[in-house]
Amino acid sequence: NLEEILFATFHYKIIKKRMGIFFVVPFIIIVSTVIYISVRKPIYRATASILIEAVTPKVIDIADVSREDFQSIFSQNLFQTQYKILTSLALAEKVADNLRSSKDSAFRNIDNLAERLLLQIKIEKLKESQVVLIHAEDADALNASAIANAFAKTYIQQDIEKRNRAAKEASGWLQSQIGTYKDKVREAEEALNAYIQNNKIVSLPDIEKKTQGLLESLKQEKSKLETALAEGLK
Repeated sequence: NLEEILFATFHYKIIKKRMGIFFVVPFIIIVSTVIYISVRKPIYRATASILIEAVTPKVIDIADVSREDFQSIFSQNLFQTQYKILTSLALAEKVADNLRSSKDSAFRNIDNLAERLLLQIKIEKLKESQVVLIHAEDADALNASAIANAFAKTYIQQDIEKRNRAAKEASGWLQSQIGTYKDKVREAEEALNAYIQNNKIVSLPDIEKKTQGLLESLKQEKSKLETALAEGLK
């Protein structure tokens, strides 16, 4: 069929004419990609891991101790809270100070270092675990490692300081309570002695039954508080 032959010849000429384009475009893309990769500086990532435990900073097992002031540091939104702390400007400023003070630091003369550090880190929580990963990216591999480690160490140190403050406050509360209970025991003993003297009682078969329980209870409570204080001050 003449028409089919002419149609095929026409398209063949078009394809032959534009054949170079099919080779040139992929070639340009490949060359451009190679140039971009060779010119572009590599970005290194370093990762530090920390374990976040939902532990109540409890000094002793007494229901009345700091029921309001010493509740668990971690709420139901445990990791959301810690995420905010890890990405806070306050923590980043402490990290920046630590990095600047390190020997042979490459961060010493960087302006707005804390803000830049926050842009370089990413916090990731591992599923079904209490492990949190701190990723840091930088064009220098050593700097990336230094940033990730500095954030982890600074966070841990800040958490330790917070728990120590809570323990000291609890110990101070216990000391004040021990003084109160000592006064109660002394007053109870004085009242009992005065009762015996006023009523000229020599034998106490009946009174002993009534007062022994009270004295023993007060002495036991006093002993528990003293023990708890000793443990809290360790």
